[in-house]
Amino acid sequence: MPRHQRLKFEQPVCVFCAGERLTTSVEHMPSRILFNGKMRPKGLEFGSCQECQDSTRREEQVVAMISRFYPDPKTIAERKEIKSLFRSVAHNFPGLLPEMHIDQLPVLRNIGEDAKRLPNWDFLDISAPRVRGAVQKFAAKLAIALHFELTKQIVPRGAAIFVQHYTNFVAIIEGMPVELIEALGEEKMLSMGSNHSAETFSYQSVILADEPTTIHMAYFRQSFALLLVVYPRFSDVPAHAISHIVVH
Repeated sequence: MPRHQRLKFEQPVCVFCAGERLTTSVEHMPSRILFNGKMRPKGLEFGSCQECQDSTRREEQVVAMISRFYPDPKTIAERKEIKSLFRSVAHNFPGLLPEMHIDQLPVLRNIGEDAKRLPNWDFLDISAPRVRGAVQKFAAKLAIALHFELTKQIVPRGAAIFVQHYTNFVAIIEGMPVELIEALGEEKMLSMGSNHSAETFSYQSVILADEPTTIHMAYFRQSFALLLVVYPRFSDVPAHAISHIVVH
């Protein structure tokens, strides 16, 4: 049985719209555009309706672009890819690129000697409204996928999805939540023979004991990471997390 048909049999309803529509296609999370030459290894493939599959196509361009900010592209083909992504983002999200601009000197004054720990001083703001909105929409969909991958349960309507990003700047200057990362266990990646995603994308996932809540950390090259928490029961969301919540 072809892979597409097998997935429709195993997942007859769409994972991403709470099972409201039938599966008509295969969605890859994250999609091929995040990978150099669109050479994506197998794994994290989900039954999706066409509407859900198309819902984040533009946002994936933004995530693919910022995931390539570090390390720098190594080949001519990789440089062409990121230039193409910049053009697509500029076309589909007018004003997004300018709002990412940060004046270098105020940042350097603020961090002082810590600036020496950074690989470069090319600062960009991915918490600006348009970028944050695109990343948040993509992140919520990724969280739904990772929750299903871990539990085989579709995230219901009304569920809460916590989204927080960590840039490489934050990781170096402020630090990552090390204890949480250790608690998430083994770091996983996509793989197909000798081809794997370790340098492009990896993730960790865990389900809380005696609760439906799942926690995930997704890493995108050395550019940024996403902390994702799926609360199938909105009542489980702690008060301090409300400002980071996306409602499914």
